[in-house]
Amino acid sequence: MKRLLYVASLFLLLNSSGCLAYAAWAAGNRPPADNSHDQVLAKEKSRWAYAAAKDTASLGAMMGPGNHSFTAVTVTGATLVQRQYLAGIASTDLKSHEISDVTWSGGLNTVRLLTYVARTVATVDGRDVSSTMRVTALWVKHEGEWWNCFYQETLLERDGRRLVEPHTRN
Repeated sequence: MKRLLYVASLFLLLNSSGCLAYAAWAAGNRPPADNSHDQVLAKEKSRWAYAAAKDTASLGAMMGPGNHSFTAVTVTGATLVQRQYLAGIASTDLKSHEISDVTWSGGLNTVRLLTYVARTVATVDGRDVSSTMRVTALWVKHEGEWWNCFYQETLLERDGRRLVEPHTRN
C-alpha cells in the first residue's frame, strides 16, 4: 500500500510540474491504447451510483484497503479519510447526478487523473446541498485493480449562483 501511495504522490508531483500535462498535450490528449479510460470512467460512474444508493460497502471497496488509503477534500474544504467520507455519504440523500466535460491526465500506465463537472440534486440531513462542482479523482492501478485513492470537489455553483467559472482545456 505504501508503494501505491508513493506512486500517487509521485504522479501528483509530476502533474503539478506540468510534465504530464505537456505529454498529454503533445500526444493530442488521446486515450491510451488499452481500455483503462473506459474502466476508470465506469468505476467513477459506479461510485456515484453507490453514493446515490448509500451503498457504503461497495463504495468503500473501491477505495483500497485501510482507512488511510483514500483521501477526500469536500466542497467545504474538509479533508476526510475513508471512514469519515463514507459516514458523510450515509447522511447524504443524492436524488440525481450527472457528469460531463470529462478530461484526463496521466502518462503512466498505472495512474489516471480525471476531472469532470458534476451536477447534483442532494440533501444532507434535510438541508438542500444541490450544486454544480468540478470533481478531480485519482485512480491508481495496483495488482491489476483500479483503486480510487483521492477525490476532490470544487464548488462551481450553488443556489443558482455561479461561484467559480468552469475552465476546460482546449
